[in-house]
Amino acid sequence: MNGLAIEDLKSLYPGGGGVEALSGVVNEGSITAVIGPNGSGKSTLLRAIAGLMGFSGKVRFRDLDLSRLSRSAMARTVAFVDQSPQMAYPFSVLEVLRMGRLPYGRKEPYSTESVERACCAADSMDLTGLLDRPVTQLSGGERQRVAVARAFVQDCPVFLLDEPSSALDPGHGAALFKLLQRATESGKAVLVTVHDVNLAVAFADSLWAMKGGKVIAQGDPCQVVDGGLLFQLYGIEFHRYDDERGGSRWFFR
Repeated sequence: MNGLAIEDLKSLYPGGGGVEALSGVVNEGSITAVIGPNGSGKSTLLRAIAGLMGFSGKVRFRDLDLSRLSRSAMARTVAFVDQSPQMAYPFSVLEVLRMGRLPYGRKEPYSTESVERACCAADSMDLTGLLDRPVTQLSGGERQRVAVARAFVQDCPVFLLDEPSSALDPGHGAALFKLLQRATESGKAVLVTVHDVNLAVAFADSLWAMKGGKVIAQGDPCQVVDGGLLFQLYGIEFHRYDDERGGSRWFFR
């Protein structure tokens, strides 16, 4: 099967927590959203797939065993966006975006095409006016937008994004998910963790609900998400509002 295939992935911390025997497929040309409470294993799952944590089990993309790839080959296959991007050095936004091309060669970030890619990604994430500013002088939301834009510059077939909208205002958050939808049109497999259930329902093609390191429900977001599941995940009552366009939104009291 084409896509990102995860089989019996297990990645646990010595003190407890992590992911226990998780299996699933993220199809190419689709967005799979992962929801669940804090500590349910969402971030661990993405970090294990990205090769940043040890794990048992198998993770494959097409005919590639990701655990056997070199670091450069992995960086050409998977783009990972952390929920709290660390940008400790005062590179400019443009320089950081161009670094997304490093997996393709040390000279690649300096090519005309790479600069064009960086400027295009900056425009898509509303960063054009910040290209010359050091990333150390940006707000948390601006740094998060830089990290997402760099992933687009990296242009891998697999996108892993850990709560990429957590520091974004509603306008930039919605714009981000529209960009991810556009990325799937070119065949990208997108796996993204979110806390906003409504974003998952509105934009994802598939949804995984995680609790205690396991996927307890998965499928079409509109069919999987209901009040019972949300109470099981978060321990509070959610109420559904159906709008005049046929969409549903979930609110808690």
